[in-house]
Amino acid sequence: MQSETVLELNNPEVIMRLPVRRAFTTLFLSFLLIAPCALASFTGDELILPAAGRVIGAGGEDFITTVWVSNPTGRAVDFQMQFLAAGQTNPNPLSVTDRLAPGETKTYENVVETVFGLTGRLGAIRFLGSDQLLASARIHHGQPLGSSQGVYFGAVPVEFAIAENQVATLQGVSQNSDFRYNLFAVESSGHATTLVLKAFDATGTEIASKPYTLLAYEQILVSLGDLAPGRVISGGTVQATVRGEGRAILAGSLVANGNGNSTGFEMSFSPALLAVNAGVSGVQSLNGLTGVLELKAGNNVTISSDGSSLLIDASGAVGPRGATGPTGPAGPAGPAGPQGAAGAAGPAGPAGPAGPQGPQGDTGATGAIGPQGPQGPQGPQGDTGATGAIGPQGPQGPQGPQGPQGDTGATGAQGPQGPQGPQGDTGATGAQGPQGPQGPQGDTGATGAQGPAGPQGDTGATGAQGPAGPQGDTGATGAQGPQGPQGPQGPQGDTGATGAQGPQGDTGATGAQGPVGPQGPQGDTGATGAQGPAGPQGPQGPQGDTG
Repeated sequence: MQSETVLELNNPEVIMRLPVRRAFTTLFLSFLLIAPCALASFTGDELILPAAGRVIGAGGEDFITTVWVSNPTGRAVDFQMQFLAAGQTNPNPLSVTDRLAPGETKTYENVVETVFGLTGRLGAIRFLGSDQLLASARIHHGQPLGSSQGVYFGAVPVEFAIAENQVATLQGVSQNSDFRYNLFAVESSGHATTLVLKAFDATGTEIASKPYTLLAYEQILVSLGDLAPGRVISGGTVQATVRGEGRAILAGSLVANGNGNSTGFEMSFSPALLAVNAGVSGVQSLNGLTGVLELKAGNNVTISSDGSSLLIDASGAVGPRGATGPTGPAGPAGPAGPQGAAGAAGPAGPAGPAGPQGPQGDTGATGAIGPQGPQGPQGPQGDTGATGAIGPQGPQGPQGPQGPQGDTGATGAQGPQGPQGPQGDTGATGAQGPQGPQGPQGDTGATGAQGPAGPQGDTGATGAQGPAGPQGDTGATGAQGPQGPQGPQGPQGDTGATGAQGPQGDTGATGAQGPVGPQGPQGDTGATGAQGPAGPQGPQGPQGDTG
């Protein structure tokens, strides 16, 4: 069990001002001089939040970032937020300014979109304050907020960044069927550098190593699959070492493969940095004491917080001076002790204000044209422009060969007949053209007056009579039609010779009258007389309407 030292302050001559990390509401304070846990928040006037974004995740999740900024001091603090875009140097980052009243906290929901006006971007946020600030963030997805899942990151003072040849460690490194791991790195000093990342399994065995370039104020995201492709790791670590002039701040994120839920991990910090506030030369030990120090107020002593400092006030009334004790004998001089080890280097001071922007440099040569991207979707059709003036008609080209005859179209409805124009002179009869398709039949013209009947022609010769067919059944006798006019009587033919009469039979009894028998076959027609000459032609009747 770690020992604990109690320092009681009873000396009325003592007034001490010590830096602290958080506001205090009691008279008890412990300074913890070793890294206590994976997640902590620290105040400073220049902080780096290692991850913030408004992006779509690998599983289609819509990630947004909520940021909280607090003023732990008793004075108003003006501050600036700068978005350090991932994958590029950021000498002149997109910036916004704001102000916090004493003790005030502001919440920035979906900070990348609502404050910086960006979507689809990942990066880090740099905070620059006129005094101490406390900042942290939650990167989350899912709606409503009560059902969202997210990961916490605290903003880190730039003095905590690792410098050349310094090492920081990230825990929770796993790459297996259950988890994947990402880490974020941010250059915090404005100088490009190289960051060497090494992956270790749970036994401390190195399994992968790879250098990554960090440009000035650049943020990068590195997946464990890129650092150690194909390796299965459970509960390992990643160590980061700076090789160059710049400085780096890191954070890790362990992501569950099933639901995308994440756990954040901060980098390890040097023990020497945790005893002092950012940018303040503080105490690493009191009178040689180390470990956990507990401050207790004695008589006429008060301990109170003042912004980022702890005020120990022992300026009360001075008590009576005690009697001087007898002087003891002088002891022998002890041997000189060995020279102590050199103390740890103090933290770097805060960065000075940015100088004025230099003149714009010459424009670099135009780079090679990149490959053509895929064609975007067709935009809506624009309005039709005004019709231009018709140009002069060009010369007529030669007549092309006659194309094949098309199908005859359907006959249209016949229009009304126009009035007949006067008959023109009859032209010369041309050669008869091919017969066109027959037009619809016109209305039948009125029947002209019948001419007088010509004389009857000679009767033609009668053709030979064909064989008689079998007699058909007698049909029902139809109603007698009206008697037609009697035709002219033809010349009587010669009377045939009378045949010999047969013997007369006996007269039978008169029977009942039977039904009328069928009509016998028609007798042979007599020979037709010769046809007479044709009579003169009658006058032509009026012409009927044209069809």
